[in-house]
Amino acid sequence: ITAFHIIEHLLAPRDFLGICHKLLRPGGWLAGAVPTSDGTLVRCLGKRWQGFTEAPRHVGLPSCDGLRRLFQGTGFTVRALARESLLSEAAVVALSLVPRATTSCASPPLAAQITGALILAASLPIVWFTENLGRPSGLLFAARRE
Repeated sequence: ITAFHIIEHLLAPRDFLGICHKLLRPGGWLAGAVPTSDGTLVRCLGKRWQGFTEAPRHVGLPSCDGLRRLFQGTGFTVRALARESLLSEAAVVALSLVPRATTSCASPPLAAQITGALILAASLPIVWFTENLGRPSGLLFAARRE
């Protein structure tokens, strides 16, 4: 089962994971991605961080440790937690600083799109530094039903 950027939109993520656990046979996998509330970029961007500005669509943002406990509490064994790609995190920086530069708008103004692209490119070294020396702001996960 895949759940890429689903968990943060759910009012009852434990119930969702419980259903996934029931649907999977023993040895089955659940894989996906989720933004985390305790990442270094979150601290750097503060209330401008895209994960917060996406409210009310983002209703729950787990910490790295909270995500692990959520999986374990629903019968999964976490086999892998990895950082999201640098490009993905750089896009989060651009989205956080220039919200109108993204496709979440029906037709973003060209100037906003160009500004967003420039911020994305300029933020890659900063994102590399914060994501490699700090806590991840987005996680890829692989969990297995034993």
